[in-house]
Amino acid sequence: MNTFKNISNLLIPFSKRFQRNRYLSDDNLPYYKFSHEDYERLLNPFSFDTDLVFSNSENEEIKFQLVKSTLGKKVFKNFGFKKCFFYDEQEIQFKVSKNENSNLSYNLKKFLISSSKCEEKSIYSSNSKFIATIDFDFKNYKNTFVVDYQKPISTIIINGKVYTNLLVLESGNTTYDQIKTLTKIYFDIKKGIIGFDDFFGKKWRLVD
Repeated sequence: MNTFKNISNLLIPFSKRFQRNRYLSDDNLPYYKFSHEDYERLLNPFSFDTDLVFSNSENEEIKFQLVKSTLGKKVFKNFGFKKCFFYDEQEIQFKVSKNENSNLSYNLKKFLISSSKCEEKSIYSSNSKFIATIDFDFKNYKNTFVVDYQKPISTIIINGKVYTNLLVLESGNTTYDQIKTLTKIYFDIKKGIIGFDDFFGKKWRLVD
């Protein structure tokens, strides 16, 4: 598993007329780095030798295996060629251990919000933002959730264990072209998904 190094002291602050989270990289390009608040939102490391198992009241199980866990500096390239800027990202991916089309991935990054990410004026006039998304392929359909850290924190008990830093994320309105197979996910800010409800009325919870 990759270890994220403390890079904040290695970079030179950008001009005072830009925001504090803007720095120049060694390539003289903008570098959007995690702030202290962002670090508090990163997921705890998962172990590659531990499976992630969810079960429901009908004794069905889904078992995930960790296949990727990275944390560090990435580069954004325009159409895969021109380097535009650097950013910090945590990426974690799981796959179902059996031959099923169900996968789970987390992506947490400090990214530039701009329609033209390689234009100099756009880069320097727009803010970077901490973005956390969850992609959950369940029953042959992809469900994407954006983590809203402004939502109220909840507490839930699952299999006798108390989770106190929980965000309940609900799927948005769906159309025929955007079929969703999950209605809710229960997201612990440091541990990730600890439960989810599907459109078939089944409630899946983490087996710890």
